Order: sequence, then C-alpha cells, then structure tokens
Amino acid sequence: MPHDNNHPDGFFEATITSHCFTVNSNGKDRITFHVRTEFEMPGGMQEEGHLRGDLYLTEAAAPYTAKKLRAMGFRGASFGELEDDSLAGNRVRVQVKVQGDRGQYREVDIVTQRGDEDAKQRARRFDKFLRGGSSAPSNRRASPPPPPADEVPF
Repeated sequence: MPHDNNHPDGFFEATITSHCFTVNSNGKDRITFHVRTEFEMPGGMQEEGHLRGDLYLTEAAAPYTAKKLRAMGFRGASFGELEDDSLAGNRVRVQVKVQGDRGQYREVDIVTQRGDEDAKQRARRFDKFLRGGSSAPSNRRASPPPPPADEVPF
C-alpha cells in the first residue's frame, strides 16, 4: 500500500500531500491519499515518511470512507464535491500498522485531530448554557456590592 516500508508502527502527526479518485486492479473505485509524517528514529535522528492509503467507494466501505474524509477535513455533502488535492495541506493524525507475513506493507489509517463529529452533535444539548438560558451552578463567590455613592473615598 504505502511508499515507505521502513516507517515505524504507531500514531503520527501527518500532513496530507495529495489525494485523488482512482480505480484498483479489481475495478473498485477508491480515493487514494498520500501523507507525509515526521518521526524520530532510535538514536534521535529525525526522519520523514511518505505513506499512501486508500479509501474504498463500495456499499460496505462508503460509511467508513465518509467518516475518514470528514476526519481529513472534507465538509461537502457529496463525494462529487471532493476535488483532487483539495485537502492537501490539512493536518491529520495517522495510525501505521504492519501488514503482510514479513511486515512488507504498512496500513495507514486516518485518525482525526479535529474531534469526534458525533460527540460534537451530542454536546449541542448544552448550548443553552452558552446562550445564557439556564445557568449552571457556579463555585465562584459573588463580588461585594459597590459602596454607596455618598461613601466613595476621594
């Protein structure tokens, strides 16, 4: 799958460098993306990784693909709105896993830094506190009242 067979496993901050619609050798539609990671090798040497991943466009995979595209920063309502490389430059968090008998492949999975969209929707039930509706209990002490006007020191 990816370019870099020597990339270590784990979670990494990454930058999307490109993406486009492609078709695999079995004729399945997909979105292929490339990311660049930076990581530290044993001994403290800084390295850069270049990885590739695929998001498939089948009935079974489409919900997963949509969730991952949201994590990559896509906000459109239709896959047709996704322009090649329109997400390039977006920062994401990726998980890299060994695949294959001898670890010759790396699986790249997008993990969002943008937060969970479902959690965001659930949080809306507390919007009333932001609008000044019902007030939440406060641990703050009330400020003392201002002195009467005739007792203002000069």
